[in-house]
Amino acid sequence: MRKTRGAVRRLLAAGLFVGCGLAATGCPNTSPDPNDPNGGAGAVSFAADIVPILTAHCAGCHSPGGFAFTFITMDLRAANAYQNLVGVASVQASGRVRIVPGDATASYLIEKVTQDQPQVGARMPLNRDPLSEAEIALLRDWIDAGAPNN
Repeated sequence: MRKTRGAVRRLLAAGLFVGCGLAATGCPNTSPDPNDPNGGAGAVSFAADIVPILTAHCAGCHSPGGFAFTFITMDLRAANAYQNLVGVASVQASGRVRIVPGDATASYLIEKVTQDQPQVGARMPLNRDPLSEAEIALLRDWIDAGAPNN
């Protein structure tokens, strides 16, 4: 009976030791990162993530008939936004590119939506609430990933 109790205690101690060791090393974290603007869903999609931002905040003025279109012919409606943004020189800021694939920091669009006093003009969207931090993070992540037309 004593041998059985001793064996059970050793077995429980070994199990506790192994359990603590596993807890210390941890299991992979499968919960989404709360700071990931895409909710851990993977790559940012131009069609699913970026176009809705442009439609909600930009295309109203930056499309034919829109206020800004008179000065800056940049059509940001869903069907035309990509070809009017990615790798296209800014007509407003000499030497700047609207979106530099792979480099959000060098992209003039990021400057326009994040700075109260960009190189030229005003912060966008003009006279409206600025983009949310999550929307800006999506734009940055998409551009830094190479600004794919996905």
